[in-house]
Amino acid sequence: MLLDLSAAEKDALVDLLLGTIERSQASPQTDLLHSVMPKLGADTASDSIDPAAPLDEAVLTALRDLQREGRPDVLTIVVALFQESAPAILNQLIAAAAGDDPALLLSASHKLRGISANVGARLLSGRCRQLEAAARMGAVPDNAIAQVEAISREYERTEAALKRTAQ
Repeated sequence: MLLDLSAAEKDALVDLLLGTIERSQASPQTDLLHSVMPKLGADTASDSIDPAAPLDEAVLTALRDLQREGRPDVLTIVVALFQESAPAILNQLIAAAAGDDPALLLSASHKLRGISANVGARLLSGRCRQLEAAARMGAVPDNAIAQVEAISREYERTEAALKRTAQ
């Protein structure tokens, strides 16, 4: 079962999934994957974000709808991957902003953006997208520490909402 993987295996899986989705060549399978991911919240750039709701219920519903009898619960797996991966990625963001490391800032903001979108954390994903765009310029922005603090606060809201969802 997926949840029995080691931390390194889970990190590798998250990286592989995100990388595969973004770099995949067109095929019937990848076309289907690319059509499903926006419905799960992975492409939220043009959607409005309700700051009062840390999670998009439509994404959670879509994940629940993927459930098949006799199969592992998709929502539980995606949420568990987020909860297990996000704290370490957030620590990387903090270190990158404090240590003036644009490559780490880009990598960490990109990872956190992706896994946040997958659980419907649109505002968190949007904040990461902004930081990622700034880091793509090859430098740590002057306000990176403030941006990471805002990301941390939104992460806490997201985590609390995910815990309520699991109950």
